[in-house]
Amino acid sequence: MSFLSKSKAPQPLPRQPMTVMPDLAVEVVSPRNETVDFRLKIHQLLEAGACMIWVVYPEMRIVDVHTASGVTALKEDDTLSGGDILPGFSVTVSDIFPR
Repeated sequence: MSFLSKSKAPQPLPRQPMTVMPDLAVEVVSPRNETVDFRLKIHQLLEAGACMIWVVYPEMRIVDVHTASGVTALKEDDTLSGGDILPGFSVTVSDIFPR
């Protein structure tokens, strides 16, 4: 899943896939995912211009927030924020996982 701000989106929106890098990418890790593959994908997204990447680990109930300045690991009691990309958006990490 990803989010692209209106200011970066081509107008009018094309019918074919866009080549614009999203402002925010969300990746959900499954047990079958390889760590090396995910780290490479995160690196490639940041290098290509993504501003923020949320990597969600459902089995551990944590979220890693990657930006150009580094990574922040959030636990269940922490708040996941949209920062400058999604102003006003915040959710407690535990609320994104099933009870």
